[in-house]
Amino acid sequence: MDRAPPLVRGRRIAILVGDGVDSAIVKTIVSDLTKAGQIPELIGPTAGSVIDAATKPLPVNRAAPNAPSVIYDAVLIPPGVAAGLATMPIAQRFIDEAFRHGKPIAAAPDAHALLVKLDLEGGEGVVIGDGKLATLLLDNLAQHRFPRRVSKLAHN
Repeated sequence: MDRAPPLVRGRRIAILVGDGVDSAIVKTIVSDLTKAGQIPELIGPTAGSVIDAATKPLPVNRAAPNAPSVIYDAVLIPPGVAAGLATMPIAQRFIDEAFRHGKPIAAAPDAHALLVKLDLEGGEGVVIGDGKLATLLLDNLAQHRFPRRVSKLAHN
């Protein structure tokens, strides 16, 4: 029987941040996700904070080494961090694991090259947008996982 998808609440969203991130956009994303009943967490390369595009500290919730991808339901890559993530093997592994587990991924346009490098571009449940990243992610989060994406990888 076809049913409307359940309301999505309480999902943990990893927002990958690093130096140069636009903190105003990140704060808007966090606010939008929180209002939608989600639990966003800022994941940085180290504990403490990152330095945003305005050279001000932006506190992070967890350091990447202490934030395994398996405890999150989705990943969001905001503007201004893709170049830094592309040089961090731990960040690349985090994104790749989330993809392989069929989790939704939303990314700013500047992350396109990173997704291509990881061979994740165009996968089901992976969206790139310059508008409301939180909204794009929430749309895919309602489906929870994308198992066909995982099975497609298993056959490659």
